[in-house]
Formats: sequence, C-alpha cells, structure tokens
Amino acid sequence: MTAKHNLKGALYLCIAMGAFGVLDACIKILSAHYSSMQVVTLRGLSSLPLALLWVMWRGAFSSLFRVRWQLHAVRGLLGVLMIWSLSQGLRELPMTQVYAIFFTAPLMMAVLSGPILGEKAQGSHWAALALGMVGILIAMRPHHAGWFNWAVVAVMLTALSYSLSNLISRLLSRTDSVESLVVWMLVALAGGSALFSAGSWQPVRLEDYLPLALLGSMGLVGQIAIAQAFKWGQPSAIAPFEYTALLWSISLDIAIWAQWPDAATLSGAAVIVVSGVWVLKRERQQAKLVAEPPAH
Repeated sequence: MTAKHNLKGALYLCIAMGAFGVLDACIKILSAHYSSMQVVTLRGLSSLPLALLWVMWRGAFSSLFRVRWQLHAVRGLLGVLMIWSLSQGLRELPMTQVYAIFFTAPLMMAVLSGPILGEKAQGSHWAALALGMVGILIAMRPHHAGWFNWAVVAVMLTALSYSLSNLISRLLSRTDSVESLVVWMLVALAGGSALFSAGSWQPVRLEDYLPLALLGSMGLVGQIAIAQAFKWGQPSAIAPFEYTALLWSISLDIAIWAQWPDAATLSGAAVIVVSGVWVLKRERQQAKLVAEPPAH
C-alpha cells in the first residue's frame, strides 16, 4: 500500500465524514417533527432510488443477489437500531456532544474484532477503551445533575450498533459486492422500520423536503465514499481521519443551532480522540514489525 493510495483513501474518508455530518444534521432537524422510526424509514427511502440508479450505472445488478443473506439481515437490523438510537440522542443533545460519545466506536471495534473476526484484542485496546470512557465522563459533565440520561445511553447504543455493523461489513466484503452492501442496508432501513412507524406516520411537511433531499443524497455519498476509502487506504493509516467529523459537528452546531461547544465537551472529545489515535498508532507499529523480516 503506497503513500499515494493512503492519501487517496484519506481524502475519501474526509468526504465521507463531511457527508455523514450533513446527514446527521438532517436527522436532528427531522427528529424534531417525526418519530424516530419514521426518520429511519425516510433515511432509507430517500437514498434507495439514488442507490439503484448508481448500481444500474455500474451494471452491477447481478451482484445484488449473490450474497450471504443471513449476515445482511443482521446488518440491516443493526442499521435500523443505529439510526433509531441516533435520532433519539440527537433530540436531546448537541451534535458535538453526540459525536464525542460516538467516537468510542473505533475502540469498540478494536475489542469486538476478537470474537467476530478472530482478531484478539490486545491490552492496549482495553486501556484505550477505558480511556475513551473517561472521555465520555468528561464530555457529559458528571458534576451536573442527570448527566447520564437516556440520550447518552442511546448514542452509546448507536456507537455499538455502528461497530457491529462495520465488523459484519468487513466479513461480507470478503465475498459480497460493495453494491450489495449499500443497497440491502437501505432496503432494511426503509422496509424494516416502516413496519414500526406505520401507526405513527406523519405527512412530510413542505419545509422538510430540503433536509430530506440532503438526507438521501448525503447518505449515498457517504456510504460510497467510505467504501472507497477503505478500498484504497490502509485502515491503520487513514482511520484517524474519521475524527474530522468533530470539525463538521462543531461547524454545523454553530451554523444551524448557534450552539457553541463548551470546554467539557471539547476536553472529553480530545481524550477520546487521543485514545483512538493511540490504538491506531500501536496497530501500525505491530503491522510494521510483522511485515519486516528478521535480521540475519
């Protein structure tokens, strides 16, 4: 993997984080007027037509059906849970605070990669996870009454669902196409959540069509960009660029809701970012040791 490939992967990952930042802002806007399950349904329905056009353009329809259906079903359920819990958290918390908690996801993946992928978690993974939890405590301002509430639990559930979904995606990518990963996730979001939102469905207001259009387009751009990022870039080299999402969350909080992050949120986010970068640095060092032949 050359430096040029890693640079290309890092650029794709930055694009993905920007797209997902706009998507999350749209989810926060829509969550103020619609149930969480309706937001999940709208997320899937808004991106699915665009995704099918993308698959048609690539001439890859046949690859949609040569898949491991059981894993796609589990991944789809996790996707519904992820967007639902994210919607719950965004109702109550600023985006920057949500992202501070969500940044524990890379650490969760490091620990869960053992039982799911057969990649045993190292002591550094557990230490970084503990440090990341300290970051959450700082960001949530434990001296405030009621700091550990349902919104915090919901975002942690989002991070866990995201982690499990990504690990399953890694398993699926060994045999299934990128197109199938994108399309069947959107089908699950649109179809699965529609069953739960039918009884509380609200007509979409005219003023919500713009965030809905952004929800669909940015969702598709983000999914394609993140797939391309890990296609071109070495994960240990480009993963730190996920933390550019924090810049997007701060900017969008200020631009849309005039909410400036406080010192506790930024300090907690910094601790979580440091813990994540530490794990990635350790992984890169271990990979380099394995790759280098022993001296004779």
